[in-house]
Amino acid sequence: MKQQVQGGFALITAIIILVVLAGLGAFAASFIPMQQLGSAADIQGARTLMAARSGLEWGAYQVTQASGTCAASTTNTLPATAASLQGITVTVNCDNSKAPLYKITATACNQPSGGACPNTVSPNVSYVERQVEMVVQYP
Repeated sequence: MKQQVQGGFALITAIIILVVLAGLGAFAASFIPMQQLGSAADIQGARTLMAARSGLEWGAYQVTQASGTCAASTTNTLPATAASLQGITVTVNCDNSKAPLYKITATACNQPSGGACPNTVSPNVSYVERQVEMVVQYP
């Protein structure tokens, strides 16, 4: 009688290694969409911050140059010609109760509620809001 030699140990090891590597690949691939969403949120946050700063500059101009007064609340949606800021709404509030100091607050968001920011009603996961303020003394 011939004695049989055992074989196939390398095949089992190779299958186990392939299964483990496939699992690691699938796990790593699940991070790509989350990283893309994070990058998109970062970019949208930077754009929204720039829009809010623009609102501050507009409010300061209204106080110091245009009329010398400020409206209690003004909402502007940036036009399509401003391609990098398109779709962002800016609400500018001005408090002149301590004249000659004017407190200007600009709130920018990408999903306004009732046409104004901030959206306190129904923001979703991609909602981005930035609020900045400054005090202007005039004259």
